[in-house]
Amino acid sequence: MLNGVSEDLKNTIKEIMESPLLASFNLGGGTNLALKYNHRLSVDIDLFSAKIHSINELDEIANYFIDKYNLKETIDKYNFNKQDPYSEKAWIKIGIPALNTKIDIIQNLQLLKKPEIIDGIRLIHDD
Repeated sequence: MLNGVSEDLKNTIKEIMESPLLASFNLGGGTNLALKYNHRLSVDIDLFSAKIHSINELDEIANYFIDKYNLKETIDKYNFNKQDPYSEKAWIKIGIPALNTKIDIIQNLQLLKKPEIIDGIRLIHDD
């Protein structure tokens, strides 16, 4: 049977979900679907929050990943405008070479349903 998400990636997602900094974020995208349906291999992590985070909060999240995975130049910040401390379009792309994966941190995505929690992972509904 196809295993859409490796145990290492699944454990990484669980660790991320435990961080208080990421408490408002839920797993979406292809990895969400691969965990549920094992329909394809998925190697990235797409995290979505309905909340609009401040630039300072997003910087804290970026620093969490820098510290946790000893990253230097693998973080890109988009639409970070210090004059607009609550930029609803700001998001982060993180590459983690040691895990051969990337993480997108995206905010201001309104959910139609509360996330479901499966095996400690907050998942966006796909129905």
